[in-house]
Amino acid sequence: PDNGPVLFESAFDKNEIALVDPKTGKRVGSCSTGKEWVGGIAFSDDGKYLAAKTSYHIYLFDTDRPNKPAWEFKYGEGIPIGDDVKGGVAISSDGSKIVASIGNKIILFDKKSSKPVWQYEIGGQAYNVGIRNTKSACFRRGHSFEIKVDYPSS
Repeated sequence: PDNGPVLFESAFDKNEIALVDPKTGKRVGSCSTGKEWVGGIAFSDDGKYLAAKTSYHIYLFDTDRPNKPAWEFKYGEGIPIGDDVKGGVAISSDGSKIVASIGNKIILFDKKSSKPVWQYEIGGQAYNVGIRNTKSACFRRGHSFEIKVDYPSS
């Protein structure tokens, strides 16, 4: 309605996470997310791992095998597709830790498993989640302040 012009290349049920070689510009792999919208992606500093958040999933990919996630975590069934996919996803520089903001929760994963190793519940929606180091996550709540949370070592 009042969003200005919006262009879409395909139908809303053909979404995907695609990996493109930065040197050649060619697609090297992709994974369909179907009707789920992609709400965020993050690469480890060495480019070996890709974390992604969609409407109902958190995915971790090894970029050497981009057509199938190393693992996936399912959440939030019942949230309308196309609703705001707020929150975010981040990955540590070495790819060992993945953190995601889902509604009022911050969830931490180890790259070895889709089972959360730590969760933190906040009052309200979290935005712009990040990992400062391998011991703390940060996120923004509202527009004005940032919160840093230390999590236990796994």
